[in-house]
Amino acid sequence: MPIRGRKSQAVASALFVLLILFIDQYLKYLVRQNMLAGESVPVISNILHITFVTNTGAAFGLFKNATPVFAVISVVAVVFISMLLIKIIQQGGFFKRPMFNFSLILILSGAMGNLIDRVFFGYV
Repeated sequence: MPIRGRKSQAVASALFVLLILFIDQYLKYLVRQNMLAGESVPVISNILHITFVTNTGAAFGLFKNATPVFAVISVVAVVFISMLLIKIIQQGGFFKRPMFNFSLILILSGAMGNLIDRVFFGYV
């Protein structure tokens, strides 16, 4: 694959990660500014609600107050997934498995969002 194609894939991937990260952080900002802890607001009645909950641990509140440990895990995840995406792009395989690569972009964005939350707020 030509260098130009790889560069455009890398730029598109980075922009997509940043877009998802921005949306993630903006929505969390809106929740922090407009809701009280524990408050639930229906988005789609009887189907989807947004509930403001903070978590200093892992999924489902496991390992509470382990923010530094999970911040380190987030850094490792961000580095590993970034390196994997870079390798896929360098080998010209970005569009060969688009669902897999899209999944990596979503996971990377989520890990970056969690890292930001843990560093600046102490919770996700």
